[in-house]
Amino acid sequence: MTKKNWLIVFYLVVMVIVSKAQSSTSQRVGPIEVFPNSLLLSPYVETKSHLIQVNFPASVGSQKLNYLSNFILTGGLRLRYKWLNFQIGSKLPTHWFYSQFGKTSNFSIGVSVVKRKYLLQTRYETYNGFYLQNTEEWLANYRMKNASFYQRPDLKAQSLFTVYNYILNHKKYSNPAAVFQFERQIKPAIGFAIGVNHMYNRIESDSGLVPTSINSLGFKNTGNFLIANTIGFQFGVLGTLPLLEKKKLFLTLSFIPGFSLQIDRTTKKINSIIPRQIFSGITNEIRVGIGYNSQKWFSAIHFNSFGNTIKVQNAESYIVQNAYFRVSAGVRLGK
Repeated sequence: MTKKNWLIVFYLVVMVIVSKAQSSTSQRVGPIEVFPNSLLLSPYVETKSHLIQVNFPASVGSQKLNYLSNFILTGGLRLRYKWLNFQIGSKLPTHWFYSQFGKTSNFSIGVSVVKRKYLLQTRYETYNGFYLQNTEEWLANYRMKNASFYQRPDLKAQSLFTVYNYILNHKKYSNPAAVFQFERQIKPAIGFAIGVNHMYNRIESDSGLVPTSINSLGFKNTGNFLIANTIGFQFGVLGTLPLLEKKKLFLTLSFIPGFSLQIDRTTKKINSIIPRQIFSGITNEIRVGIGYNSQKWFSAIHFNSFGNTIKVQNAESYIVQNAYFRVSAGVRLGK
């Protein structure tokens, strides 16, 4: 489905939900204030990055590829009705940082169910256009001569992240308040989450992942795509702290590390760095937020990061890391 079709579907979903939205009267449930029938609309602006790092065997020197997306500005809209949350976003038409980092395009779409006991969330991202963050390690004086990093406009990345977290202390800790401001946390609370996640990452290019123009070490058969599927098991700590007397300001922090198993597939083996077998690794998910959450209006500044580090063999590793910094505002609607 094209981006235009996704936007049409999103618009229709918004219209249907708005027509069904009921009263936004709140209810007090212990230390948490809930809004059971409200519709939430929240536009947002965010910066984001996608890091791809492959460390090569020590036998050829301590070489690694650090492909990083351009520092881009994206915008989107999030809506929530009852238990369903949906968001869609795309790169805004800005031209910042193009001279040194090249152009990066981005599209994202996400669906989630965020309830008191659990969170089920999936987010799909595409990135087109990367630059080699450690250009000088491969091409001496390249940045001095070209006034830019080595760019890979042909490099594309797809990322699908799905997570299920069960909240152990859900009677006192509001996961909906911490994640998307669905509710309000009236008293400070700490929660614990256990869960599983799945990450799908695909990297593809018109030429090899190590292009011949920087291939000073003589790598062969680098292939033009790498696919990684990861399953992780998580346990983490979550916290929300209401601030000031009226408890409308909030501060949240979530740290959810985990253990993962990964299997990869490439067009050809990348010098035996990533043979087709199962590897172990470490997953990470970090959320930090501060904002305002009242009866009708809410706003927040959030930093979210999720990624995976895989130990392939000996000292070699493969890393994929997604991160975004978001500023959002929203309103609760009803009839």
